[in-house]
Amino acid sequence: MALLISSTGEILKCDFGGFVEPEMTKGRYVVCLSPKFVSRGRLITIVPLSTTAPNPPESWHHQLATVLPQNEGKDIVVWAKCDMLMAASFTRLSPWWVNKTERGKRVYEPVLVSAEDLKAIKIGVLYSLGLAGLTPHL
Repeated sequence: MALLISSTGEILKCDFGGFVEPEMTKGRYVVCLSPKFVSRGRLITIVPLSTTAPNPPESWHHQLATVLPQNEGKDIVVWAKCDMLMAASFTRLSPWWVNKTERGKRVYEPVLVSAEDLKAIKIGVLYSLGLAGLTPHL
């Protein structure tokens, strides 16, 4: 499937199959952090999301204010695990989709985190890299 990633802050599903624990080894939602770079091939930098709360929460964790579509009306907390930053191939990623057509075809609807969540994720990444001093520049 040809994947079109629309922008930084988009939430996609990532297949982490083939990795070895303690790496992530199952499919999960991620936030695209890097913009599209023509010279970078088919790689994009992502931050994984989790419904498992960190224990204890650190500066590199962010609790999303953005509600994922499947969680609307539910009391589900989603965390960005900014210390697990990684580059992933587009082939591991799938856009958000819903079944809307009469024929059951997938309809792709981009889901984006809020501007506030995206900024907090970037700050969390800087903390995870030991670069907290750069956070005022965001």
